[in-house]
Amino acid sequence: MPRLIPVQEYLSQRLQQFLSWLARKFGRPVCSGQLIDIPVTHQELAEMIGTTRVTITRLIKQFEEEGIISRPRRYCIVLRDCSEI
Repeated sequence: MPRLIPVQEYLSQRLQQFLSWLARKFGRPVCSGQLIDIPVTHQELAEMIGTTRVTITRLIKQFEEEGIISRPRRYCIVLRDCSEI
């Protein structure tokens, strides 16, 4: 029987994969990772991965606490090590 992935874990994986794609497509290397310097709102991220803005806000905060990303400015995200995602 296949293992069911909890929704929160699934959305976390989806967001990590999407940020990794953005980093590969639009990012540029900086000393701490890949800088994604495009203006994208939490609402737009939510619509792109099929969840709510509140969930995206919670996941981004979680990613910051875990060191997966940093946010030096409002519309910038530094993805720490996209090779592991």
